[in-house]
Amino acid sequence: MSTSPASLVPIPATITNIKVETSNVTTYYIKLPAGLDLPKPGQFDMLYIHGVGEVPISVSDIDRERRVVAHTVRFVGSVTYAFTKLREGDTVGFRGPYGIGWPMELAVRKDVVIVAGGIGLPPLRPVIREIASNRSMYGKLIILYGARTPQDLIY
Repeated sequence: MSTSPASLVPIPATITNIKVETSNVTTYYIKLPAGLDLPKPGQFDMLYIHGVGEVPISVSDIDRERRVVAHTVRFVGSVTYAFTKLREGDTVGFRGPYGIGWPMELAVRKDVVIVAGGIGLPPLRPVIREIASNRSMYGKLIILYGARTPQDLIY
């Protein structure tokens, strides 16, 4: 993450794909411009919709080759409801990544248990993908995930 004053100004980033997950949760895939740092598992970004506001949203997927970062949004307030009007090709203001991220090095050669409910799974998805992509580095991966109804299960 950059700590320069310029990092406080949202940079335009393009939505490349939108995937409806449930009736009130959608994942937005955002192409990051060159020069911006890609996040680590466990970090979050600030997403800004012009004329509406800005919200912190956890990173739910990272495609390092294409420089695309996913954010899974539950519609609960004025800014997140404004996301429902966005379409592929639209731009959002982007700042980030923020936070320290998950200490993946502490899990090397160990079993990992992930427990999540509802919208709590998206921030853990990059951790799951990191472990799945590097199976020889980690022990067992156990995921316990629940939601209010089967229709509320994400991914």
